[in-house]
Amino acid sequence: VSTRSPRRLVALAGRFEACRRGIRPELVEESSLLGGEIFLPLLPAEAMSAEGTRIVAPLTSRAALQRHGEAMDNCLEAMLLDSYVADCAAAKTFVLGILDATTRKPVSTAEVGLRRQPRTGRIEAHVVQHTAQSNAPPSASCRRALAEAIAAVGSDAPRMSAAGYGEFHPLV
Repeated sequence: VSTRSPRRLVALAGRFEACRRGIRPELVEESSLLGGEIFLPLLPAEAMSAEGTRIVAPLTSRAALQRHGEAMDNCLEAMLLDSYVADCAAAKTFVLGILDATTRKPVSTAEVGLRRQPRTGRIEAHVVQHTAQSNAPPSASCRRALAEAIAAVGSDAPRMSAAGYGEFHPLV
């Protein structure tokens, strides 16, 4: 038995560790995005509604979708989770969790899609579905927070009066 093999393994392990420490965090995030482990967010960050009662949060991973679905008792928790993960990873759909601003407890879930307007070519966000606990209709404050989020990404959907919605404030 040669004593060179263990020395070569130790040297290889040292080179591996040096390379591992040199990985840039932004590359780890990009590789996770490319691998479908995380999804592109519709919103760049969580945002507080103008009334200050709701937080709209992009759900950008399988685990986030599942946790939110379990809390809301909806199809994200099991039945359609794989389908949503595939669609979110392909940026075919975006899922937003609307949370109570005080407790951060999930209060509704929104699926948002993008479509290109034929005349202008402009890409706009539109609500595919928006539900509360166990697929019940969402509250007015959840609907307003979602409308603000849609407006923040430059969409005209849903078509409602902007009066009373105020500004949408990203959380810092």
